[in-house]
Amino acid sequence: IIEQLQLLLFAILAFAVLIKMKWYPAEIPSDNLDSDWLWRIPGRHFAAWLNAAIGALWVGVWKIFTQRIENITHRIHALHGPEGRMARSWPVGFMALWTAVTLLAVLLLSFFS
Repeated sequence: IIEQLQLLLFAILAFAVLIKMKWYPAEIPSDNLDSDWLWRIPGRHFAAWLNAAIGALWVGVWKIFTQRIENITHRIHALHGPEGRMARSWPVGFMALWTAVTLLAVLLLSFFS
């Protein structure tokens, strides 16, 4: 422990003497170029580019999604809306036919399962 304390005290004394005699160089603000530079400069530009690319992709996907939803709602409205095919009155015989077809489908499903 004594040896380490001696080294520490003499290092402090050497810095104190250098500063008092004005031999210690002044600090120059600068950037330390090491591997961190890859994250600070090109990494920032790559992250900005990636953010813009993902944003553009999201806008395109969202536009396609909303167009498809609009098409689906338009088709549903055309079929079930006030002027659609399902809104008009159907003859009783047609409804009886579809009831019989549905009953046949249920009976076949119950028979084969």
